[in-house]
Amino acid sequence: MLSGLPKCRFDVVLTVTHPRPNRLVNSDMIFYARAGRIARRHRAMLAILSFETPNWIEEMLGERRSPRAFHYWGKAAREAHLILSLTQLGSKYAEQYYAAFHKDLMYDHCYPAINSYVCDAVGDVAKDKRIIVMTRFTDAHKNSQSVLELINSSLRHYTLELMNGVGEIPAGFVKLLRARCSQYDVDLQVRERMSDRDKFIDLKKAQLLVFPSLFEGFGIPPIEAQYCGTRVLAFDLPVLREVNRGREGIDFVTRGDSEALKRRMVEMIAEPYDQQRVRMSISHIATFESYVERIDQTVTNAHSVFLRKTRIGCSDRR
Repeated sequence: MLSGLPKCRFDVVLTVTHPRPNRLVNSDMIFYARAGRIARRHRAMLAILSFETPNWIEEMLGERRSPRAFHYWGKAAREAHLILSLTQLGSKYAEQYYAAFHKDLMYDHCYPAINSYVCDAVGDVAKDKRIIVMTRFTDAHKNSQSVLELINSSLRHYTLELMNGVGEIPAGFVKLLRARCSQYDVDLQVRERMSDRDKFIDLKKAQLLVFPSLFEGFGIPPIEAQYCGTRVLAFDLPVLREVNRGREGIDFVTRGDSEALKRRMVEMIAEPYDQQRVRMSISHIATFESYVERIDQTVTNAHSVFLRKTRIGCSDRR
């Protein structure tokens, strides 16, 4: 863990947080402690990458998760300098959460990119009568069960592709899904643990991505679909609104309203649209090159403030 680092001076040490079950608490202790030691040794800025925070999860989902899962986030924050979130909204919640551990932290956000190199290498792919539902079954807020409610007579002779990224799809659920698809002459395809290349091929084939999640810290699947020239239908989540402000290719319905999701899906597959406009509308967010520009500017600005504070602190101690 953290071994084999290049022998050079670091300006920034970035730690990536993840809630852990109790059995891995010792692993977390070692990881965060070593990250802190490396930052101190190099007199580097210690940054924490924040995907989402417990207070945000509790407000959106009403779930109060065990503080033990986040114990070392607080310990790391006590000696950190920057909390880097994925969205502006995420940064607001991060400031509320981390202020209890360190009153003088800096906060900023930077939208991540997709694997645009692989997506571009796939090239053009012809559309077919395909609807993709991207979800996972390991987290209730992904709302994976809602896919059953989407299947209706309007999808006759369509392909419904269930794309599952992490964990297993319960066998009983697949059986129910196959029976419902058979009832309406819908071709069901179940995809698990796909490579990026295969995922982008299928996203480019699709007419629509349905994204039924009830909470996201960022929400990268809609960005992937739009960059593939595929429209997206999602519940109205604040982060999706933020990232897609002024852009094309995504429609929203009231969060949790499965009937509205089904109705709008049927409408959208009958509507023509310009694939290239959808792709270009999101390209400034999606591409790796644009991300490099964003992260460079964000970290450079924060590091400049860090250096000024460090000099002031050294001067005061003298």
